[in-house]
Amino acid sequence: AREDIIGHHCYEISHGHNEPCEKIGEECLLREVFETGEPRSCRHRHLRPDGSKVWVDIFLSPLRDQGGNVTHVIEGIRDMTALINMEEDLRASEEKFRALFDQIPTMAFVVDRDHRLIASNWAFSQKMGDQAEKSTLELTGIPRFTREFWHSVEKQVIESGEPAWYAEVVDSGRRGQVYIETRKQPIKDKNGNVTMVVGIATDVTDYVKEQMALAEEVRELRVQISRDVGPTIIGKSKHISEVLGRVKAIAATDTTVLITGESGSGKELVAEAIHNLSDRSRQSLIKVNCAALPESIIESELFGHTKGAFTGAVSNRIGRFEAAHRGTIFLDEIGDISPAVQVRLLRVLEEKKVERVGDYKPIEVAVRIIAATHQNLRKLVEKGRFREDLFYRLNVFNVHVPPLRERAEDIPLLIAHFIKACSREMGKEISSLSDEVMNSLLQHNWRGNVRELMNVIESACVLCTGGTIQTEHLPPILEPGAIRIDATSDRDIHEALRLARGNKAKAARLLGIHRSTLYRRMERYRIATE
Repeated sequence: AREDIIGHHCYEISHGHNEPCEKIGEECLLREVFETGEPRSCRHRHLRPDGSKVWVDIFLSPLRDQGGNVTHVIEGIRDMTALINMEEDLRASEEKFRALFDQIPTMAFVVDRDHRLIASNWAFSQKMGDQAEKSTLELTGIPRFTREFWHSVEKQVIESGEPAWYAEVVDSGRRGQVYIETRKQPIKDKNGNVTMVVGIATDVTDYVKEQMALAEEVRELRVQISRDVGPTIIGKSKHISEVLGRVKAIAATDTTVLITGESGSGKELVAEAIHNLSDRSRQSLIKVNCAALPESIIESELFGHTKGAFTGAVSNRIGRFEAAHRGTIFLDEIGDISPAVQVRLLRVLEEKKVERVGDYKPIEVAVRIIAATHQNLRKLVEKGRFREDLFYRLNVFNVHVPPLRERAEDIPLLIAHFIKACSREMGKEISSLSDEVMNSLLQHNWRGNVRELMNVIESACVLCTGGTIQTEHLPPILEPGAIRIDATSDRDIHEALRLARGNKAKAARLLGIHRSTLYRRMERYRIATE
């Protein structure tokens, strides 16, 4: 009350004790204001008459007379107890949050709308050091392109208000390559505006390495199984036995192999068998269909290119040969490559080096080459369409895959295999085919070879609703009186297109060739592609 204040000393009112401040070892701010003429302030704990203590802020301002002398001092006292208690509670909450934040085993951090780091946990500091107040683009110890990527993701999260997830490989220096999985979550205010972005980065290197090791074990197991069981080439005929014999004989070497045979006869399976039985089986088998690659990009695909080598080359890119380093490359339809590519391929065979398009620096490659063709390369050499020296380099060891019509005894085995595979894939229970169907399949000429047989069985399985394939389930090409076609003339292509009602993919399947090969031959015979 007012009467409790009037007539009392300031130290009794503001400090709550009965002696001047100097006597109890405290500084007298009132004396300082009178002596210096400058205002003063302080905060201290005030002892109330009832014995309770409160926090107060004291403000002292001088009043002067006309001569500028300090005659009085105005003293203001503000009770700060509630505010200070709130600050202490907040500080305790922050310390608790910091303790919990630091307990997160993965790297956690917070950035504001300006991409500046405003908080990070112990795990982040251990791996990244002190990066406080730095923007994402200013972080040290991280490659520039990584910083730019992080910055772009944060910008996306801020602008969209949606979380983002990504995985990346970071070069940590001491540990080498580290695999990081990161999630960035937006933090919004009550109006829905993004104010901060929280990032949680998990080091998944051990997990990734475990998965890679598991994948390698699976791969080695498959290799071992393929060696124990043999290649997945189905058949027991004399012709196939001879093929398998040559495959096993050549697999253990690094000799270049040329596989010949009609389209659809299984040349790719033979290439896979050679690779799987070789010492390179733990490395990649890179497959290239030379006929399917446009002339404009085949060199880039095979040998790679450098940034700016041509329009659209926005970065360096390795070619298929580099990707097959220490493994095997399978060049299918080798007879379709241009003279320019033939020259470069010859150099690879002779020098075991490639040059990327746009660069003259040779790159060594340890790769085994397996080539395949349905064409007669000797005749192409005689016509000047294929280099003779390249032919001899490729034809060091030849494996000829016989057409299906020359090994009719293998047809029932192939049919059983395809029915089982198609039934499993389609969720059906087809286990047999009628005698009429079997007779039709055995009498068919199979110009499209195994690929044509596979397509016929697949088509029949689609139509079959019971457990046995009947005559009505066969495609028109196998109906009595149907014209037998292959892909050797424009008449055959016209007939296939007629039967397929203009559908190029279906016509290619009827012919037993790849769709891109069909388009090339349509261009050769000047057959409209529209």
